[in-house]
Amino acid sequence: MALSRLLGNAGGDVSRVAVTAIFEGYERPKAPPPGVDRAILLTDSTVDARWETIVRKDHGIGPRRLFFTAKLTPHIMVADCDDVLWIDGSMEPKETCDLDKLFAEVPPGGVGIYEHHGRDGFWSEAVFSEAVYGPGGGHDRGKYVMDQARSYAAHGCPRLGKVWATGIIVWRGAQRRLGERWLAEVMSWSASDQVALPWLVHLGHQVTTLNGDVYVNDHFEYVAHGAAGRTTR
Repeated sequence: MALSRLLGNAGGDVSRVAVTAIFEGYERPKAPPPGVDRAILLTDSTVDARWETIVRKDHGIGPRRLFFTAKLTPHIMVADCDDVLWIDGSMEPKETCDLDKLFAEVPPGGVGIYEHHGRDGFWSEAVFSEAVYGPGGGHDRGKYVMDQARSYAAHGCPRLGKVWATGIIVWRGAQRRLGERWLAEVMSWSASDQVALPWLVHLGHQVTTLNGDVYVNDHFEYVAHGAAGRTTR
């Protein structure tokens, strides 16, 4: 029996779920997108009546890693179904959001993600994370990230290649394979999931690149990180 069923969070009778996560009040909840059967918020404290709330406290894993359990393995943490839309707290659905069209871009069993507009490989993503968040520091995104990148390069992953911006993820079943391996990488190395994904593609996992990019697309708008100064529909 799946862990999500044991926790009473299973969605075995629903076809499509939207998932987001907010910890330490870092983001302001946005409106759920239209066209989902359930909209689930994983949080330590945030309350929003538009979302079904699942509360998980940080017992040492750290908030930057705890939210990955919903993002990368939603079938374990929040809803045991294939079609799951991950929405970062910085993203807001547009009036033109059409999930039927968005999910149709991804074959059943797969995963769809927008390509990163400004990175030319996992190495540049790692350099960015270290520069912004600090080498060997306390922030989980910068800590160990260059060790991670050097390990991937040493094992044959090309430094130049496609990088995906993971603010929106259209899961259609690949979370049960790719997602679980992806979670293992961000738990083992840095909390930089965009560094880890090209490595997993190098190992043979498949990603469908969605039309547009995370900043320019028909369905979602990037509002910017942080809880202050948000407009919310």
